Amino acid sequence: MENIELEEIKKIYFSIMEKKVKDDYKNSNDLLLERLKFALGRFEEGEGISSYIKLMEKGKEKIKILDAGCGSGGVMLPLALEKNFEIYGVEKFIHSEIQELKMKTNLPFNFCISDIRNLPFPDKYFDWVLFLDTIEHIKNPEIACKEIHRVLKNDGFCMITTPCRWKYLFKRDPHFGIFFLLLFPNKIQKLLVEKFFKRTKNYDIEKIFFSPFSILRLFPKPRSIYFLYNEPLHKESLFEKAYRKTLRKYFFDKILIKKGKKKKHFQLFKI
Repeated sequence: MENIELEEIKKIYFSIMEKKVKDDYKNSNDLLLERLKFALGRFEEGEGISSYIKLMEKGKEKIKILDAGCGSGGVMLPLALEKNFEIYGVEKFIHSEIQELKMKTNLPFNFCISDIRNLPFPDKYFDWVLFLDTIEHIKNPEIACKEIHRVLKNDGFCMITTPCRWKYLFKRDPHFGIFFLLLFPNKIQKLLVEKFFKRTKNYDIEKIFFSPFSILRLFPKPRSIYFLYNEPLHKESLFEKAYRKTLRKYFFDKILIKKGKKKKHFQLFKI
C-alpha cells in the first residue's frame, strides 16, 4: 500500500511540474529539457534522502527535517510520507506548485516564506536540514550557514548539494547548459548568460564552489564534514580507496556538515 501511495504522489508531482516547466521555458527547447529533467529528478532525490535518513536515524520516534530552499517541494513529498518525519519547507517566495501539491496530495508538510539567513525557528529545533542546490544562489552564504547551525540540534546534520566547479569546467554548466561557462569568473558568466546567450534576464548564481572545505568554513564551530557519493556500494580496490580519501572529495556529490565533532565510528551509507 505504501508503494502504491508513493507512485500516486509521484504521478501528481510529475504532472504538475511538467506543465509548470513547459509554461516557463516554452521559448527554449534545450533549456526546457534541462529544467524538466532537473525538476522531475527532485522527487527521486527525495526518495534517496528519505531512505538514507531512515537508516541513519533507525529507531528514533520523531525526526524534524527542514528543507531550506525547498523550491517546488519535490524533495519534501517522499519525506512527508514517513510517519515519524516532521517536515518543514522554507522558500523566499511561495511557489504555486506548493499550494497545488498540498491540496492534491494532502501530505502533512509545513511551509513558510522566509529568508534562509533569518529562519523563523528556535535554536536546536531540527535533527536534519537539507540545503540542496541552494547555497550557490545566496549572497553572504555564511549568514545562512550560521542560521542553519543555530537551528540544528547538537549532533544534527546539514546535507548540502551544490554543483562542484571541478566537474563542470569543461562541460555544460548545470544551470544554463552552456559549455565551458564555469571557466570564467562570475561577472563574465553573468554577462555571457544574460547578454550573449540570452538564457535569462535574471542571472542568480552567486558562487560555484571549488572545494567542500570552503563550504565547511562557512559554518560556526563545532562542526565536522562527511562525504556522500552517488555510486552504489562495492568492494573498493586500493586505488579506488586512495582516490576516495584524497582527490574524490573535490568531486563531491553530497556533503554532510555535522553540528559537533567528528565521531570515529560514524557509519556512512551511499545514496
